[in-house]
Amino acid sequence: MSVIFGFHEADRITIVGDKRECNFNTNEYNDNSQKVFVIHEKLCIAIAGNIAISSAINIEINNYKTQIDRLLTTTDLTNLIKKFYERLIEKSPSLLRYSFCCIYGGIDENGKTSLICGTRRSQGYIFNRISEYIFPPADVDANECKKILEKNYNKLRGDFPKNILQEVYAKSKVVSSCGDKWVFDIQKGQGTLTRI
Repeated sequence: MSVIFGFHEADRITIVGDKRECNFNTNEYNDNSQKVFVIHEKLCIAIAGNIAISSAINIEINNYKTQIDRLLTTTDLTNLIKKFYERLIEKSPSLLRYSFCCIYGGIDENGKTSLICGTRRSQGYIFNRISEYIFPPADVDANECKKILEKNYNKLRGDFPKNILQEVYAKSKVVSSCGDKWVFDIQKGQGTLTRI
């Protein structure tokens, strides 16, 4: 699993994911994988973990988008992923062994901004509202990644998303030096995806 992280500040939401996809059976990788998905200008999700689960979640999102006549919200995403895992537990519980985590942000059902992190557990999908969070790669300690995030975000600032990504990349074989960053300008109500 690679790295994804996010921040909810007073004026913006930032979501970042690296671009490495690894095949542990062959020890091969490429740095062109998409992990940050823009759903619309007010909603974005970053997904890490098993590629098949990520693809299935994205199919669920796209199918749901065609069924409703309004913009999806963070509340919709929470409900959609929760129901996906409820069906998985009922029909294919062995698939729970595959890793999955996500961070999504934008507008909730009440028109307020929110940032959510979620992951799978044996009981299904669990999630929390957050102001900042990092899901570490499989080969770097979670506390070490948390310290990297806190140091760059709270103390050094600057281009902290890029700096966090670069520091985690330096410690991990499953993280790329490049990534995607989605920034939602809360006042303008518009998100922009750029490459790091």
